[in-house]
Amino acid sequence: MSKRRRKRKKHWFDTQVGSLVFVNLLGIGAITLFNAYYSFGTMLFKVSLASAATDFFRSEVVFNGLFLIVWNGYVLIRYLVKKYRK
Repeated sequence: MSKRRRKRKKHWFDTQVGSLVFVNLLGIGAITLFNAYYSFGTMLFKVSLASAATDFFRSEVVFNGLFLIVWNGYVLIRYLVKKYRK
């Protein structure tokens, strides 16, 4: 008797683009938690909510933008090197 192999269902994270999006979202989430902790933690020392929110949104734009540029640039460079080595 031959056993049939079932085809494995492809998930969204099995593709390169899907895993890249997943890592991007994971990185953005981690950076957001870090920024929230350090921006709104200053409210314990009598910093206003408006000032803390302004710091939070500015640091979000800077750190998340930097993360996305560096990480996606790294992935693009690795892809191009792998493609042209063959």
